[in-house]
Amino acid sequence: MGRCRACELPPYRIGNPVVPKPWHALLAVRELLIMSLFDSFRSKFVRPSALATEGRTPASLTAAPPPVATRASSPPAAVLRAPVIAVPSAPPPADMAVVPSTPPPKVRRILFVDDDPEVLSRFRDGLTKLENGWEITYAASGAEAVNLAGLQPFDAIVADMHMPGMHGVALFNEIIRKHPKILRFIRMAPEDRDLLKNCIGPSPQHLATDVDAETLEANLERGFQLDAWMNDEAIKRLIPQLTKLPSMPTLYTRVTAELQSPSGSIENVARLIAQDPVMTAKMLQVVNSAFFALHREISDPNDAVMFLGAERTKSLIMLAKIFSQFDNSKCAGFAPEKLWGHSMNVGELARRIARSQGLDAKVCEMAFTAGLLHDVGKLLLAANLPASFSQVIAAGKQKQIASNEAERAAYGTTHAEIGACLLGVWGLPLSILEAIAWHHAPRHGAHQRFSLLTAVHVANVLLYETQKTPAETGVPPTQFDTDYLSSLGLTDEVETWRGMVTGAE
Repeated sequence: MGRCRACELPPYRIGNPVVPKPWHALLAVRELLIMSLFDSFRSKFVRPSALATEGRTPASLTAAPPPVATRASSPPAAVLRAPVIAVPSAPPPADMAVVPSTPPPKVRRILFVDDDPEVLSRFRDGLTKLENGWEITYAASGAEAVNLAGLQPFDAIVADMHMPGMHGVALFNEIIRKHPKILRFIRMAPEDRDLLKNCIGPSPQHLATDVDAETLEANLERGFQLDAWMNDEAIKRLIPQLTKLPSMPTLYTRVTAELQSPSGSIENVARLIAQDPVMTAKMLQVVNSAFFALHREISDPNDAVMFLGAERTKSLIMLAKIFSQFDNSKCAGFAPEKLWGHSMNVGELARRIARSQGLDAKVCEMAFTAGLLHDVGKLLLAANLPASFSQVIAAGKQKQIASNEAERAAYGTTHAEIGACLLGVWGLPLSILEAIAWHHAPRHGAHQRFSLLTAVHVANVLLYETQKTPAETGVPPTQFDTDYLSSLGLTDEVETWRGMVTGAE
């Protein structure tokens, strides 16, 4: 049994970013991107007439048309008129195994509004250097922004909360009445959150007042991609049926804030965890499991957090909370405890694969997070559609096809995209979301190089390939996307990665 390499990682230092640019400052805006998670999903599917009676605009009309300009186009997703528990007698063509459809790239038009000339100049310089190909228009007041929006359509608007004449909320309400598809981002201080209650429709996504150009770009890209996923027809039909949705763990938010604080420390994080008996027990159970192959038992939460490090601790908090919220769910053929073990193994193996490619420790920890959360969508389906999902599992075994293919045949989408939508609303970085959404179809990723997506795809396939046989699972093992690996020049690395599996079990 291999030993975890956590002790080989550089010491964690408070104040350092825990994830690489351009995503590092996303942790500073980890608050929910909308006023409630329930509204973020459900409001997209409420009839416009129902919202009109409340003076609101449906969220389905507030999103910019997909996709992100930097995303590669994908074949259209398989779409069914209604969820049907029917599985083809043979695996569908490879082109069916796609994520929500992404039309050809288009130029994104962004409207940036601020009354401070220095702020406008700073962002003009910063965003220009990023060379994202966007068309960005700058306005010095809310009134000017309204006039500009009347001359041409914009995909997104970014505005400061406090501006003379017309503050951010008033500007957004004026804009959304005439341009309901626009994505809205507001720069604001935490104490201004109550002002968002006056917004028409769902709350705009909020950013720190001092957000930098890189972080703004990352939020815009993630917003465009999440919008593309959420507006896929299959997902739009399925999400209204997902009435049991987990909320962002409060402990996760508190731990993140502690790690960002200038006076933060791992010791304080351990004290926060110790206040939650359930999480303490889970953390100690994980650390003392054969998974990490320690030579001594750890009984102190402080030692557990020191061993795991900041990123893995936060990831485990998130996954454990999601699992705990579905403890009472019953779905025949679905074993949550097996999913937990598989998720842990994929996370650790993805981290080791990333290390083998020479990526720095912070990116490797992101690979762990992506692998740990890659199958969260299965929990959502099992908890919300137990009878239907049970039939999908049984049909997959009967027809001898992979679980994701059975899901797509029944729902028009899979657990991968559903999980990415949930975690996208929670504010996770786009690179992690892509690894989750596309771990069965990595060719649709944006990067033509090794990435988090590559690590999770390979780790997931290897663990199914080496740990389970068709006789045990009733379905054939998940397969490598060999064309994808070949295009990256990584085919010869597979045997090396296969040798890492034993240490990740």
